Amino acid sequence: MGSPDNFNLLKKLLRSQQAKSMLCAFSKATGNVLGFRISSGSSVLCQYPDNPEREFSVMRSLEINRDRLGTLFVYSGRESESLCENMADALACSLSSMIESEHARRAVSTETLSAYRELAMLQRTADRLNRELKPSGIGSVLLDETGLSYEGGKVGAVLGFDKNSRTYSLLAGRGDDSDRIFSSFIESGTCMIFANMEKVQIVNDFGLFISAGGKNYYYKSVMVVPLTDGTSYMGYMLTAAPEGDFYLSSDKKRMETISPAAATALHNAIMFDEQKMLFDSFLNAIATAIDAKSPYTAGHCKRVPWIASELLCAANEMQKGIFADFNVTEDEINELRVAALLHDCGKISTPEWVMDKSLKLEGIINGIDIIRLKMELYKLNLILEEYRQQKGELKDTKELSERLEKAELHMKTLESLNKGGEYLDASIKAWLSDLGSIQVKLADRSSIPLLNADEIEKLSIARGTLTAAERQIIEDHVVKTVMMLREIKFPENMSDVINIAGLHHEKLNGTGYPYHMKGDEIPMKARIIAIADIFEALTAEDRPYKGPGTLSRAIEIMGYMVRDGHIDENLYHLLMESGIHVKYARQFLPPAAMDI
Repeated sequence: MGSPDNFNLLKKLLRSQQAKSMLCAFSKATGNVLGFRISSGSSVLCQYPDNPEREFSVMRSLEINRDRLGTLFVYSGRESESLCENMADALACSLSSMIESEHARRAVSTETLSAYRELAMLQRTADRLNRELKPSGIGSVLLDETGLSYEGGKVGAVLGFDKNSRTYSLLAGRGDDSDRIFSSFIESGTCMIFANMEKVQIVNDFGLFISAGGKNYYYKSVMVVPLTDGTSYMGYMLTAAPEGDFYLSSDKKRMETISPAAATALHNAIMFDEQKMLFDSFLNAIATAIDAKSPYTAGHCKRVPWIASELLCAANEMQKGIFADFNVTEDEINELRVAALLHDCGKISTPEWVMDKSLKLEGIINGIDIIRLKMELYKLNLILEEYRQQKGELKDTKELSERLEKAELHMKTLESLNKGGEYLDASIKAWLSDLGSIQVKLADRSSIPLLNADEIEKLSIARGTLTAAERQIIEDHVVKTVMMLREIKFPENMSDVINIAGLHHEKLNGTGYPYHMKGDEIPMKARIIAIADIFEALTAEDRPYKGPGTLSRAIEIMGYMVRDGHIDENLYHLLMESGIHVKYARQFLPPAAMDI
């Protein structure tokens, strides 16, 4: 007796309309003396004519792979028994051929469709894997592409293997509490039981216990997918299901298809990470070398990136105001960080005696010591002159004492002037010129000015401690920075590093350097580094030209710089409104600087 499944299969392999046409053709060929019916059990596929029964009938089995699908009935009168037998054999043979052909065609189509689906799945997975550059992203793609559910207590994780420390780390997890479960799984060392598997394995009666966060988890079935590209072992994927769930051979086949591509992608991501770490360590080495060049700027090249990155992210998070439409990618944030790290790399070529110059007369030789020596000689000149005038006797020394006291007062004033300031009165310059006219006599009867032209120029500096020539040397570090950065082949996602780093000393009003750009000519990221650079310098504990700074004083000075058109007003307000200035102070400044 035929089953419904057999009848359904017969319907698929032998289309009723096609079969009925064949029955009709055979019936007409015999003068319509024969009737035909194809059925499976009590279900009739087709018949001809509508009432084919006669006095005599024969049956022929319709089979595929020796399995009976249905029956062919041929009916005739008694006078046509011989014809009935022959036609039954011929028709059964034709119908069986049709069934086998259709079955073969469907088998090929099923295999082709299965292969196509597998290929399409592999292509989709490969596309997703190729877009990922982080090991954690590779792990997430692999877990997503398993086609498995992570509900009902089922969990999954990808564990990365570090060949140096020979330890595992969690790259990605799926399912409730997966992070906590697999972190405990790693910490307890239980993860090592799957470390040596070389092929995809399903164990549906394993029994895995994991204790995490005061709770115990039990998994009856596990599937382990080793991740190796043939030469390197990168870890494995583990999925686990509680009792009542189990994994199928189709799950294993799917993972056998995906895992080689995932292993290769993970290997590439790890190599990319290693290259990125190498690049970052190279950048940090340069920044460290720049900072180590001067005790006054130690840490500057590492603190500026912190401030700049915080500002960029704060602008990116703003939902209203001037930055509402400001959007940056992770690559752009990293680009700014690199530019900020390298913004002062040109200072490697700046002479220390200029970069660390804390006094106007400071240099390779401290000029104030030479002036002090000349002043002592000048005082000796005064004593000898008085001695000669009194013919070898110093009876009245009042005038001499006054002249010596005046010389000492001059020296103290010169020492005070030697320190940098913010303003210099015009009368001081005239006074320095008068001192320069004083001649100091030497033992060989020659003479030198108390102050030479170079000393007068340096002591006449109105702001800071640098002469115009020395300031130009300092400013040239930006040009040197650009020259150095042009020697580095930056990837496409860092193509603007040179431009950002090379413009951080430009001012909105065009008085900056080296290109004297104005307003919108200066890119936003360069403005951000400018703000970060100035804020760090103003709050630094020490600089050669000033003492320790405070937070309130830094904000006050930067406010003046906004007023004068030096820095971006919107970024200045963002620095304060976002609280970055306070966050920075708490992390990097001494308590004494926290005065707001």
